Amino acid sequence: MLSEEKNDGNVNENVSANNTKTIQETNIGSSLTSSLEDVTHTPDAIFNPGTPDFSPPSPIDEQALPTIFNPGTPDFSPPNANEILPEEEELNNKKKQLDILKQTYVDVAKKKINKQKNIFNPVIDTEKVIIMINKVDRNVQTLIHNTLKSKLESKCNRHGLIKEDSIQIINISSASVKGNVAEFYVTYQGLACNPVEGMIVEANIVNITKAGIRAELVNFNKSPIIIFIARDHNNNNNYFNNLREKNTINVKIVGVRYELNDVFVSVIGELYNFH
Repeated sequence: MLSEEKNDGNVNENVSANNTKTIQETNIGSSLTSSLEDVTHTPDAIFNPGTPDFSPPSPIDEQALPTIFNPGTPDFSPPNANEILPEEEELNNKKKQLDILKQTYVDVAKKKINKQKNIFNPVIDTEKVIIMINKVDRNVQTLIHNTLKSKLESKCNRHGLIKEDSIQIINISSASVKGNVAEFYVTYQGLACNPVEGMIVEANIVNITKAGIRAELVNFNKSPIIIFIARDHNNNNNYFNNLREKNTINVKIVGVRYELNDVFVSVIGELYNFH
């Protein structure tokens, strides 16, 4: 009987233990189920694929990377004290070019002066010549030529001062007889002196007065131009004040004046210095 009670007690303990284990397993299952439900219902846990907010990094350009400086010995030696530097050589070249330009300017100015030897320019015109009828003979052309030379040469007309012994006859018209004279229209060529403003001439000082300087062209026995240089514009000019008679000067023409039958051309000038 005691055995039966003892067995009944063991059976009850086993049943209780099994019940306890079943309850624990049930609780663990419930907690796992609730955890899975929580994970399933959490929005943050859902992965939605999409385009990222930033661009992928671009590949590195090797040429854009800074070059690595490797110190070393230069390929050239430092300049000696007497060696000409490139900058100094360039300055010397520019100085030579400037000297050439200056010399060219002087040469051009001298050429302008040399033109005074050819200061007479050729002109062609027609002039009426009157000859007494009783002097018309086989030498009428020579007579017309001499009459034309006497009328025009070494005098001023509309072309300027006609140079002596420069007239050449190109054509003579038929004679027109009026009373006791014969009229001829003669086409001629001559050399006329008519300087222009800005021209540079070389002259010798003839005299110096309180009014200024009077000068004549060089290389002429009888100057076709008489030059006047006013003192008023050169009172403070040491070069002007140190000039003396028979000195040779360069003059720039600033004004020209002459009248019909004048024996020279009057010129207003100013001293001109090449340097």
